[in-house]
Amino acid sequence: MRDKTPLSLIVIDIDYFKPFNDNYGHTAGDECLKKIAKTLASSMARSVDLIARYGGEEFVCILPKTEASGMVQVGNQLRDNINALQFPHEYSKVAQHITISLGGASIIPSQESSQFLLVGQADSMLYKAKDGGRNRLEIEDQNPLNSDELLNSSVERFKDDIWEKLTEIKVPHLHDQHCKLVEYLIDIFEMMGKFKVKKFHYTEKTQLTTTLSNIQDYIALHLKDEEAFLSKINFPDLENHRAAHKKFTDKFLKIRGQVEEHGLHYVDDLFFFVYSWLFEHINSQDTKYSEFYVKISLASDFPPKGYI
Repeated sequence: MRDKTPLSLIVIDIDYFKPFNDNYGHTAGDECLKKIAKTLASSMARSVDLIARYGGEEFVCILPKTEASGMVQVGNQLRDNINALQFPHEYSKVAQHITISLGGASIIPSQESSQFLLVGQADSMLYKAKDGGRNRLEIEDQNPLNSDELLNSSVERFKDDIWEKLTEIKVPHLHDQHCKLVEYLIDIFEMMGKFKVKKFHYTEKTQLTTTLSNIQDYIALHLKDEEAFLSKINFPDLENHRAAHKKFTDKFLKIRGQVEEHGLHYVDDLFFFVYSWLFEHINSQDTKYSEFYVKISLASDFPPKGYI
């Protein structure tokens, strides 16, 4: 914020990745993600530019000191490099190979702007790219003018995306718990539109603290139930799943403390951490135990009593 230089962000989504996973399998999906990640990372011309996994089949490209024109050059290069891979995908509706859609935004960071607004704006452009036919880049190079409208559109996008992911979990009681966690997350998201200052009034802080406490309690309940279920069905990857839960819990508690002490900025961090973790965890972990459960559920002693 000190030097008032532009910061650009590109959100990248692999086109029709779910049909790829469904038809080629998760092992092929993992290999595809690794290839995409390597290609995107190798496309970065400067050491300060960053490619990171955002969750599921999404990536972000962070471009410091880059205005809109530079962002367009980078975005088009990323798209061209992925097209050049010619990674087969016969179930895509765009091409016979893997393609990506990109949405970009560029702002001059200030005390009034936040990562939430920048990410929300880039997300909005990504949706425009998808609506426009995919395998393309759409950008917005102006500062957000109406944060309330952006908040509302981001909430709706979140609802659509996460509900689609949750349909992949075929264990009824755990699916219901995931849905409840999403409802709590939406509560946090909507609070972000109400809390306009760094230091909350007493009533607002009490409301936030209560909601965070409810989320923490429900997360603990869900993770305990999920691990008990995985133990009951002898899920072979239980220990890795449990380790992922602990890593998430530790990070959540850290950011929760920052939220209650410092306010709005860390509410953004909390939401996007849990949001991206839900996508990543459901996509890479929960779908594995769901598939395992479906395979063994035809046995005479399944499903386990008390778990449906």
